[in-house]
Amino acid sequence: MISVLSDQKLKSLCDKSKIAFWGAGYIASKTSERCNVNPHIIIDNNPDIEEDKQLGTVVKKPSNELISNIDAIVITSTSIL
Repeated sequence: MISVLSDQKLKSLCDKSKIAFWGAGYIASKTSERCNVNPHIIIDNNPDIEEDKQLGTVVKKPSNELISNIDAIVITSTSIL
């Protein structure tokens, strides 16, 4: 189910669940800073940053296997394709 979370609800979710940020870079950084959370993993389609470390975690390309191990995904991308 898709939902919009407040900063506090996101923090609570992160404390007890594996979350992923979908989209690396500025929005992910600002979301992490504002909500005081770090994702379990960052997912991004850009092959140039695959395996880079951001926010203390690794940037991975999307895959069904990767997503199946995540409890929630926070969209931190400005790109819509």
